[in-house]
This record gives sequence, structure tokens and C-alpha cells, in this order.
Amino acid sequence: MTDHAVTPMGIDNPRPIFSWKMNDPNPGKHSFQRAYQIIVKDENGNGVWDSGKVNDGSSINIPYQGTVLIPCSRYSWTVTVWNKKGEYASTSSWFETGIMNQNG
Repeated sequence: MTDHAVTPMGIDNPRPIFSWKMNDPNPGKHSFQRAYQIIVKDENGNGVWDSGKVNDGSSINIPYQGTVLIPCSRYSWTVTVWNKKGEYASTSSWFETGIMNQNG
């Protein structure tokens, strides 16, 4: 989710937040998230933010920390998560920015 919505359109937050839930197909003692990586790309597929692999179990309200987002644009994002065994899974989504308060 981006800013608490699935595929939101018209967000005006210059630093949107990302959240996800890890769905482990083999739940058990290794099903807890150990690390994540978020990659955000613009409409042309250019990377605007790569968090790098972050060794953290957090998956709620992770703030965007990339280049300035362009108003009225669509961005795709992919999150990859790793469990305690080092197994990983990825999922992707998108969001669109709004006018972004261009008048100050």
C-alpha cells in the first residue's frame, strides 16, 4: 500500500509511505520478515529510489527517501522481503502523484 491505499491516484504527499504484509507460503518459525528492499521507478522505468537491503522487520509506514517526485506522474514500486532462512519474495504496485501543491 502507498499512503494507506492500494494503487492510489492523486496523492500530494512528497514523501509517501509504503506498507505491506509478508505472506509466507510455508508459515512456521522462519516466516517472520528479516529484511526488505523497496525500489521505486518512474513512468520510463528509471529508478528514483532504491532503499537497498534493509535488515529490519518493519513493514508499515516506511517513508519514501528518493528524488523529488514529479506532479501528475505514475510510479511503480517493488518490495522484496526476506525471511529468517534467507528466502525472499517480491510484489509490485503503483501510485500516481497529484498536483503536489505547486503554488506553494
